Amino acid sequence: MYKRLAENKIINKILRQLVTIFVFNASKRRTLRAQLLRIAARKDIENIQKKYSDYWIFSLFFPWGDFGIACALMKEFKNQYGGKVLVLVNDRNRKAVAELFPSIDKVLFINSEVYDYIFQNPNFKIEKGKYFEVNHWKFFDAPKYRSKNFLELYANMLGINDFLNIEQPIFPKEITEAVNEKIKKLQIDINNTVFISKESNSFDCKLLDDNFWISKAEEYEKDGCCIIFNSKKKKFKRYKTIFLPMAEQLYFCSLCKKVIAIRSGFNDLLGIMQLKNMEIYYPPSMFFKTVLPFVQMIEFKRAFYDEADKTFDENMYRITSLKMFGKNSVKEKIL
Repeated sequence: MYKRLAENKIINKILRQLVTIFVFNASKRRTLRAQLLRIAARKDIENIQKKYSDYWIFSLFFPWGDFGIACALMKEFKNQYGGKVLVLVNDRNRKAVAELFPSIDKVLFINSEVYDYIFQNPNFKIEKGKYFEVNHWKFFDAPKYRSKNFLELYANMLGINDFLNIEQPIFPKEITEAVNEKIKKLQIDINNTVFISKESNSFDCKLLDDNFWISKAEEYEKDGCCIIFNSKKKKFKRYKTIFLPMAEQLYFCSLCKKVIAIRSGFNDLLGIMQLKNMEIYYPPSMFFKTVLPFVQMIEFKRAFYDEADKTFDENMYRITSLKMFGKNSVKEKIL
């Protein structure tokens, strides 16, 4: 499959060069190139469906929370409907995470053009051998259910009855060895380490400034804990940092004494793992920074059960709380 996709890329490159040579109008060149990419993407997904005609084929919505929830529900989906599951991803990081879930039989990397084609041409019915995008924005039957949280919403989309039967990831030897090697280089006692993650792609993490996280670090440092910040920087203030591929990061956190974080999709993956001793903080505003506030409000009203006596922030806390994954020792607080 990789070889065939690579061959298609070569053909597309040749066609684009021919367009450049023979089409002189810049606007027409862009239009023709876009059309060629679309035709190639459609052919690729048709070939995938033909090759995996006996699989349930899922493309997963890319935010980490949505992605992780969909992966964790595949076990129960197979329990109810049988067969094998193929998951399509368009980046290596997500491929590695999807492969942690044993019930996903195959994970296939697709290029961005194919991913975009699926996004723009959704199928609204789950059928074996046909791609289906697991994406709450495209779940048009959502108003029939009025789900209580995101886990229930995705279970309803997949037609799953027992949505609490979620699957936890299993870490292969290459990941555990890679993480253990990095722990050695950091020269830390991982069993006495507090992992602090102050970044979020959904909520506005700037609503909790650096002083808040430094105060948390100092609090646990006084108790003799090692502090590690999740950051691309070599150091955050005077503290050590680490920034790992997501699959490795999940295993790293499973070894730590405690995880302190702003609410993010990363937390959903830790919740699925039933990780103990998490301390999760929600920012003062529960509006996502990735969509306009009125769009988020419309989606909430459309897809979720609305407790009329609660504020929007209180309702958003309910539908995003990590308690949806079952009982654990997570501490959650809206600041």
